[in-house]
Amino acid sequence: MDGVAGMTERNIQRALYWRHRGGCQIMLPNYTPFVWQECDLFIVLKSGYSIEYEIKLSAADFRADFRKSKHDVLRNPVATRFVPTRFFYAVPEGLVSVDDIPEYAGLVYCRSLKNRPAGPLRIDVAREAPRLGKVKVNDRIVTHMKGAAYYRFWNERFRYEDHVRATKQVAVFAGSPGFLGASDETQTYSQ
Repeated sequence: MDGVAGMTERNIQRALYWRHRGGCQIMLPNYTPFVWQECDLFIVLKSGYSIEYEIKLSAADFRADFRKSKHDVLRNPVATRFVPTRFFYAVPEGLVSVDDIPEYAGLVYCRSLKNRPAGPLRIDVAREAPRLGKVKVNDRIVTHMKGAAYYRFWNERFRYEDHVRATKQVAVFAGSPGFLGASDETQTYSQ
């Protein structure tokens, strides 16, 4: 079975966010730490340790993932090199079995609630990830993550504002300073 129709990387990231939100310093989707490779979701826990989630929606994508060089490092972590403290695969329920997962990785299944693949998901741990490294994430990486989140926020806000301007579908009210150039009067954008 290859994935679940309507289940996306983004709604799996959202479900993992809700699972970890209370116990982390920061979490960022699609982030590349300085000393590592791109992570579908990278989390720095309050303890300073880290979790990486690799999200796979198809069996073919899962198999292709093992061509990445990061798996050589995960298989043989060296104390002097950064590796996430724990590494998980997050997949739709039934996509792969626990037997398909390497010994250095954990597995979480994502299951749609109420038969709504694009709706809320339940996360079930099929196998806990072993502890790979004992090195905490340093302040430099946390600061970099905060900077990346800051710039993503502003880029998304500007993209949204440009979209609104282009589609001419919004009236902006006073009390929203800076949003689409709002002033004391209600503005409606038309061209």
